Amino acid sequence: MNEAIPSKAFKHNLLFIIAGFCFNTFMLVPEYYCIFENSFFIHTTLLKLQVSHFIFVMINVVLATTLQNKSLVFLIHANLIGLMYSILMAPLCLVNYMHNMPAILNDCYMAAAFYVMVIQYKKMIRLTGLHTIKYLPIADAIAAFAFIAYLILG
Repeated sequence: MNEAIPSKAFKHNLLFIIAGFCFNTFMLVPEYYCIFENSFFIHTTLLKLQVSHFIFVMINVVLATTLQNKSLVFLIHANLIGLMYSILMAPLCLVNYMHNMPAILNDCYMAAAFYVMVIQYKKMIRLTGLHTIKYLPIADAIAAFAFIAYLILG
C-alpha cells in the first residue's frame, strides 16, 4: 500500500478525482468561448474540445490501471495538473471576456501554460517514483500531442 494514499481516504480521493474532472470539463466551456475562438484553435468546435478532453482523461485512466498500487496517486496528480491548467486559463478568460486579446497573445499564453504543465508533470513523475516506469511519460506525451493534433487537424 502506498503511504501517500491511506486506504480509508480512498473515497475522498476518488471524489476529488471525479470533482476535478467535472470542474475541468465545465471550465472548457468558458475557455472555448473566451480563448479558443480567438486563437490558433479557431476551427475547433466545443464538442470536439469536450470529446478530445474526455478521450485524453480516459487514456490517463487506462494508463493508471497499469500502475497497480500507484494508480490513484497518478490520477490525483494528473487531476491536479488539469486543475492547474483551468486555474491558469481563468485570468485569460476574464481578460478576453472584457476585451478580445489578439490571437497571438492567447496562443502564447496557452503555450506558456502548457509548458508549466509539462514542468509540473515531470516533477510529479519524479516525486511519485513513477519515473522508473519508462512507458508512462512516453504514452502521456503521445496522448497530449494527439489531443492537440486532433484539435488542430481533426
